[in-house]
Amino acid sequence: PDASEGEDAERPAVALSLDLELVQGLCYGENPGQKAAFYRWPGRKDGLAGLKQLHGKELSYNNLLDLDGALLSLAPFAYSPKATVCIVKHTTPCGLAVGDSVGAAYERALATDGVSAFGCVISVNRRIDEAAAEAMSNLFIECVVAPGFDEPALEILTRKKNVRLMV
Repeated sequence: PDASEGEDAERPAVALSLDLELVQGLCYGENPGQKAAFYRWPGRKDGLAGLKQLHGKELSYNNLLDLDGALLSLAPFAYSPKATVCIVKHTTPCGLAVGDSVGAAYERALATDGVSAFGCVISVNRRIDEAAAEAMSNLFIECVVAPGFDEPALEILTRKKNVRLMV
């Protein structure tokens, strides 16, 4: 039907203007042929806009979605006395576990669904140490986000040039 007819004709035209800052261009949107960029409210550096990338190739839109899901899933464990690891694939947790160490929590989280974990995003509530990094290095990982990485852990994880390491 013609837009000038019916109930749609009575709706006024609406304009929306947003004043946002470009954080970074993304390597692609939801699909590889799409352009994408990440913006934030001026001066805000919380949430995903507060992450700093230490290593790896440029982020994609899907990486940001998975990082958001991984951090939201980990949030209830942020101040847990135990190490907690969340593994996310396609914005859905496929592993979440606690342990006495990051390595133990990672192994438990991976045991939940090791197949879906291929190409995942991992969030951790503790610094990643050498043992945990060694265990993680055996899996194809898109991104790892943690409060920090010990130097030996960085050396191990940066052997893979494409894995994105975020703090």
